[in-house]
Parts: sequence; structure tokens; C-alpha cells
Amino acid sequence: EDLYTLLVDKTTGEPRKIVLSASKPRNGIEALWLLHREYTGTSGSGLAERMRALMRPPKAKHEWEIADMFDRWNKNTKQLEEYGPAYTMNTAFKINAVLSMLCGHTAEMFDIPENSVPTANEEKNHQVYEALVKKVMEYSRRKRMEHLRTDAVSMDIGNVMDRAPAEKETR
Repeated sequence: EDLYTLLVDKTTGEPRKIVLSASKPRNGIEALWLLHREYTGTSGSGLAERMRALMRPPKAKHEWEIADMFDRWNKNTKQLEEYGPAYTMNTAFKINAVLSMLCGHTAEMFDIPENSVPTANEEKNHQVYEALVKKVMEYSRRKRMEHLRTDAVSMDIGNVMDRAPAEKETR
């Protein structure tokens, strides 16, 4: 009865109509179950859409972005897996998703049969996935450090001063 009163107090509009439609008057458990059924069914399609998006992540534009993209993808995958075993992605799909994020030289290096052909052995697939992720992350982080170093050098005040006299001579 307390649950029913709380649900009536805290809901408005369509959710309140659902709470009030409980067959037994003032049955909070049934009212909560009706709400859950209504909104879980609606969000179930949202969960399926999230799963589809995780299976086909966008391709990175630069090699140094891959590590960050993978971290976001991995976080979203773990969040989805919290909904239950039905939302746990098969390791072969995870491998394909990681490979689809790769761009440029990284894709050429890692999208090889050794990494991309799944086997019937899930444990072997998991080992391939873990090794692939480790190699890709190391490579991408190294590329990010190189990119950051390159940007820092081009912004170095010494480089600006070295170019200044050359510009005056051309005028």
C-alpha cells in the first residue's frame, strides 16, 4: 500500500494512468510491475539499437584516436552487459568491432587472418581478442604520443623565431 501511494504521488500523465490501472486497488507491487513492463518493452528496442551500434563502431579518422575510441566502446559494451547475458557480445563480434575502428596503417597491420578469422573455440577467440586489443592499444597510444610531440614542436617559440627572418627576406 505504501508503494502504491508513493507511485501515485511520484507519477503524472501516462505513467500515473498505468499505476491507477492495477486490477487490485492499492496494489503497489502490481502497479510497479505494470510500469516496469511498459517501459522495459519500450527500452528493449533501445538496447537492441545500442547493441547494433556497438557491433558497428565508426572508423577512427586518425591512428592516435583509436585508443580513446576503444575505451569509450569498451565502457559502453560493459554497461550493456550489465543488462544480462543476452546483451553480452560474442568475442568474434568484439574482434570484428575492434578491427572496424582501425584506420590507415593500423588497419593494414592488424586486419590479418590471424586476428580476424574466428574459430569455434571461444577460449581461443578470447585470447586472440585480448592480444589484439593489447597490440592495438599500445600502437595507438604510441601514435598519440608522437602526435602530441609533433604538435608541441610546431608550437615551440624557437620554431616561430627561426621562420620570422625568412619571411622578412621574401618581402
